[in-house]
Parts: sequence; structure tokens; C-alpha cells
Amino acid sequence: SRRRGRRSELDLDALAASQSSMTHADQEALTKLRLMKTYHEDALAFMRLLAQAIPTLIQLLASTNKAEVLESMEFFRVAYEYCIRGASDGVCSMIHLVWAKDNALVMEDGSQLKGVRSRVIDVYRALYFDEYPHLSRAENMTRIARNMIERTFGATLAELTSLEQLFCLMHAEGLVERAVVDKLWEVYASTRPISRAQRRGSIMVLSMLAKAERELVADKMDVLLRIGLGTLGARDLVLCKHTCIALQHVSGSAKKIKGALSDENVRYPMHHTMFTRLSAVIEMTTDVIGRHPEWFSVAEAAIDAMYLLGEQPDAMCTDIVRRMSYAAFTPTGRTADDAYRMAQLVFVVGHMGLKQMVYLELVEREFKRRKSVRDASNDSSSKRTSELDQVAEQAEDDIGDTMAWVRERELLFGPQSLLACYGTLVPFICSNTRQYPDAYLQRAAALTLCKFMCISSEYCEANLGLLLHILRTSKDAVVRANAVIGLGDVAVCFGTLVDENSERLFAGLGDADLGVKKNTLMVLTLSLIHISEPTRLGMIS
Repeated sequence: SRRRGRRSELDLDALAASQSSMTHADQEALTKLRLMKTYHEDALAFMRLLAQAIPTLIQLLASTNKAEVLESMEFFRVAYEYCIRGASDGVCSMIHLVWAKDNALVMEDGSQLKGVRSRVIDVYRALYFDEYPHLSRAENMTRIARNMIERTFGATLAELTSLEQLFCLMHAEGLVERAVVDKLWEVYASTRPISRAQRRGSIMVLSMLAKAERELVADKMDVLLRIGLGTLGARDLVLCKHTCIALQHVSGSAKKIKGALSDENVRYPMHHTMFTRLSAVIEMTTDVIGRHPEWFSVAEAAIDAMYLLGEQPDAMCTDIVRRMSYAAFTPTGRTADDAYRMAQLVFVVGHMGLKQMVYLELVEREFKRRKSVRDASNDSSSKRTSELDQVAEQAEDDIGDTMAWVRERELLFGPQSLLACYGTLVPFICSNTRQYPDAYLQRAAALTLCKFMCISSEYCEANLGLLLHILRTSKDAVVRANAVIGLGDVAVCFGTLVDENSERLFAGLGDADLGVKKNTLMVLTLSLIHISEPTRLGMIS
């Protein structure tokens, strides 16, 4: 069905005209040819009808009738195996059903249908994971690894998120064999010339699996540092970014329980080689990568990894900001490169400020955890225990007040704070677009302004008018799209400050750019369901 068929050169009418001179055997052969032609015409018509039905069947995947969903999934499984045009779109669309509740369905005749999520796993296992009997085991492992990698090709962020959940569930059920994992590592670390998409896909899949089992990447950290954070990563920033994301899973992904004090993440001393490599990634200059838009997401992933894995990430980040500041404020004579370096610096201080705020919360939680351990092991007299409890409770209140003060007043206003130097510079850049017209710099500055506003209510109040002005007047759709998300995050952190201007959010629904409209709709939706965590801000390309 995917190839244009060659037009038949057989003239049946001419054969029919000379039928009187044919033998009986020739006449039977002609009849068979006519029947065969009719058969193929009907088959082609049937395949075209199936292809026309696929958009409707994709819609049925979102039906509230579970039986319709399950039947549509089965159709796409069979259609994919028969190479019906469009079937791959249906298989790709059903990946989002992995988030469905896995309740079995009892039919009227008493039969029981599997849950939707279980059926998604069954379909993907049948199409991509079941071994072929005519292939050797090694060939089957290679084929399965290739299938997993190819699922990442051209996938959207939403599809990758659902794919990660699917692979984690399949790994938990033992459907991903160790030989397949070894083959994925072999592709990632291959010294042979392979396509970038293959190498990127291999580390993306390994990162997904590592969410379920951290040892998959923890035991191969040297490979991650050598490939993705080495020379190959410097030449392929997308590979570098996904390597940083995979590295984050080394810390573990224990589900956080609200109110819990324990921090089960694995952390490493700051002299570990990985932090040197991460620093080098963050400090990449235009001499190495040029004015590459992908660097911003790479730096974000590297900073996230540093704060997740480091015992004292703030100390190393301070050194990074100092070096980048020196580089940014030392003119190279190339205006575009100078503006890009400033954009890099502004982006880094913004994301580090946000991560530092989270890190302070971890420090506070660790203090409370230690206090809780001391309380549990304290076997002194009741009077003495009571006195110690009073002192400990006072200390706990003090540390909470101290952390709140550091967040509110010290990070962006303290005389000894490095970030405070940029607390005034960032609004200045945002306010002077003619003096600083570079698109990268304006996007980074607007993004950092939003992140700084999520740290301190005082800073937020002082710059809220500027953010609303940017949202209303910026000619860059990327800046407006990020400003919408930033305003939504600020509304989560300091709702009372934004309530009076909440109507400004609705104005984004009438924006000429679809990206701004989409982000506005997302922020409004999240605000309606009372999201309790800030939305992830990012450089939108």
C-alpha cells in the first residue's frame, strides 16, 4: 500500500476478442486472470477504506467507552503488521494510554477484557519486543534494541514522556532483557560512524530505563563522561543534553512523599570528575559551539544534574558564575558573540538561582531530619528530654525563619550574594531592547526575570509590572510564550500579587502566535486545578 503499483500491461479486452481462437486451457487462464484482477482491485479499495478510517479510529483511542478503545488498539496492531498506511500514527497515538487506570472490563456475556494500560504493553510487546523464530538470539536482541531506539525518532516531548513510562513498566515486568540493555550501550559508545539519531536514541532509551533502575547508568558513569560529556558531546549538543539527563538518574528517583524528611538521593563529593565535565559543558563558548540555540537546554540539564548529584553544588556554581562573568564582560570585538556570551551568563544565573532556592529547602529538610533522628534516639530523663525538646523546637523554628529570610532577602538583595549583582541587571536588559536587541539575550533575560520573581515576593512585586509589559509589547513570540509561563509560575508562588492582573493571562488566548496561545491555555488550565509546583520554564525554539 505504500508503493505506487506498476500499471498492468496485460490487455484483457484484447484477449477476450480473440477468445474464439483460444483453447479451453487458455480460456480458463483468462478467467483466472479476470478474477485475480477483480480480487486485487477489491483489495486495494479495501485498503484505501481502511486508510480513510484511521483518523476516526485515532479519535476513538480517546473514547470514554473502554471497549471502543481496546478494539481500536487491536485494529492498529493488526493494521501495523499489514503495513496499512497511517497505522503507525495510531500505534504512536496509543502510547499516551499508558497513563490510563488499569481496570479490567467485564462485558455483558461475562467475558473480561484487559485494562487499557495492560493492552498498550501487550501491543508494543507484540510489535517490537517479541522475538522472531527465524532469527538468532543475538539478531533478535539487536532488532529489539533498534526498535526501542527508533521509537524516539521524531517524537514530541509528550510522546517521549509517555514512552518513558511505558518502558519503565515493561522493565519492571522483566520484558527488557539485559542483553538488550547491553546492545543499547554498545550503540551509544560505538566507535564506528553511526547516525546521530541512533546514538541519541540509545541514550534516551537508557535514560528512560534508568528511571526504574538507577544502576543501569550508575554502573556506566565512565561511559557517559567519555561519550556524551566528551568530544562527541561537544560536537552534538542534543547528545550532550540527553547524557546530562541520564546522569541525573544516577541520584535515584525515589518517589517524594509530601512531608517526608528523608532524602534518599545519592550524592557525590564536588571533586568528582563528573562535576568538572558538567562545568565545562555549562561554560562552552561560541569558539566551541558557535551561537547554538540548543546550548540553553544543555546548560539547564547540566545544572540540574549538578544540584541533584553534588554534595555542595552552590560552591561550584559560584565559581562557574564568576568565570562566566569575567568572560561575558571581556569584549571579544565580535558584537554577536559578545551578546551570546551575555545571554549564556544571564540564563545560567537565572536557573542557578531557581535551583539554589530548591537546594535551600533540602538543607532545611535535612536539618529537620537530623533533629527527628536525635529525638528518636534520646533516652535521657523526661525532664531533660523536655528541656532538649524545647531547645530543638526553637532551633527548628529558627532554621525555618532563616531559610525563609535567605530566600526572600539574601539571594537577590544580600550584599554578599553573587546573584544580587544580576537582580538589577536583568530587568535593565529587559527594559532596554534597543540597547540590547540580540534575540538570545532578550529571551534569556526575560526567562531569568521570571525565575528570579519566583524566588522573592519583594523582587516579584517590584518587577511584576515589567513582566506584564513584556507580555503585552514584546515582538518576539518566544519571549511572550515564556512570559506567559513565567506569570503562571509567579501566580503559583505568590498568588495574591498576580490576582489583580489575572485578566492579562486571558489576553494571550488572542495572541497571533499559536505557541503563545497554547502556553496561555496550559497555564490557565493548571491554575484551575490548583497546581502546587511551578511549571518548568525553558528556552522555547
